[in-house]
Amino acid sequence: MTRFQVRRKLRKACSKAKYVALGTVGMGQGNATNMAFSTFVKRSTMKAGAFSLIGVASVVGVSPSQAAVVNGDFETGDFTAWETIGDTSVSNGQAFLSSNGIDKTNLQTFLGLNPESLDALNNINVTIGSAIKQTVTVNTGDILTFDWVFKAEDYLPFDDFSFYTIGSSIYKLADVSTVGDYGQKESTTSFSVQSPGTYTIGFGVVNALDFGLSSNLKIDNVKVKPVPEPLTILGSLAAGSFGVALRRKYNKQEQKETAKV
Repeated sequence: MTRFQVRRKLRKACSKAKYVALGTVGMGQGNATNMAFSTFVKRSTMKAGAFSLIGVASVVGVSPSQAAVVNGDFETGDFTAWETIGDTSVSNGQAFLSSNGIDKTNLQTFLGLNPESLDALNNINVTIGSAIKQTVTVNTGDILTFDWVFKAEDYLPFDDFSFYTIGSSIYKLADVSTVGDYGQKESTTSFSVQSPGTYTIGFGVVNALDFGLSSNLKIDNVKVKPVPEPLTILGSLAAGSFGVALRRKYNKQEQKETAKV
């Protein structure tokens, strides 16, 4: 919808304004002051401003983007809404992935990665691994966050590693070389979306050079924090300013009435 269509709807809403609905919101029953203020708002000469705000709300809504990760905390006790491959399970509200999984070719196909993406990520020959994925719709500026724990159950030069994917892009979380032989690292990672669209997000862990000792990755609290749309922010600011203006006007009128007495 263009800005001109938005303005047209606002003017139409203003022309039909008869009552200020906002004035009755949050007024406590039985409270004389609140009831008086509510009555004042209804009679206020600022009806047009109020209905401009209502018009904005009707056009753009007050909710942010619909981005959402389903079962991102794994509290269902299973992989509801997720797809999995390899050796995966859910325990204590966390996803558990073992590097003792499927061959890297099938793993890359599952995640929608280009051939040899895994080898190139850590500059080492990947053998097998496991992964989970889910598809979400996001807007520019949305933030993907998740908690993770990588546990190395191997030693160098067998540089097992963990990673996450956004679409066909892949990013390393941790490997044996950074946590040390049989070491561990836990952290929270955030990713800012640069382009809106529908993406598959994935998480995985792999063995490197051998098929022996298996490292693992735990994932939890996967979520997308939507960024409010510009007009929604404008509407929120307008609502705050409108409320303050009404209160000030009411206080001035109340003071005049008191002075007359």
